[in-house]
Amino acid sequence: MTLYTPWGIDEPTKLAKARCVLTSSDKTYKNERCDWNFCTACHFKDNPVFQLRGFCPDEERIDTKYIILKKFISVNNTYKFLGLGGLSNLILENELEWKLFHVESNQTLAYLNRISNQNDLGTLKSFPFGLRDWIVFEHCSLKMDTPINLKLLFSRVN
Repeated sequence: MTLYTPWGIDEPTKLAKARCVLTSSDKTYKNERCDWNFCTACHFKDNPVFQLRGFCPDEERIDTKYIILKKFISVNNTYKFLGLGGLSNLILENELEWKLFHVESNQTLAYLNRISNQNDLGTLKSFPFGLRDWIVFEHCSLKMDTPINLKLLFSRVN
């Protein structure tokens, strides 16, 4: 039996600028522009730990360290990073934004919108790695009446 990755629906497109290939979350190929930046996460030998930096160190409802399980948790094509302290999780929602939410109350604490970070993310399925502009609803244990923009860094812990 030969295993292969098929093209996605309506792929490849015939757009002149879409000359590079990527693997989508549905495990199919898709062609895209080559000048877009994509983050990759192909294979981990261990359970890597990722750190979210930029919030106050004494934050009571937000974890600073997260894991993504070896099996790459994917339910309905939704990816999830689990907070190690059980306070907050990071989830890809509606294929449009990464949402940081408080586990107990399910309240949104911050989100990373694809549209506002389009040059950085490039695609709906990109991961939130690197220094990004987040929309924050709670900071330093204070709830904001109006959300603020805050640069947060999400990266692998060495």
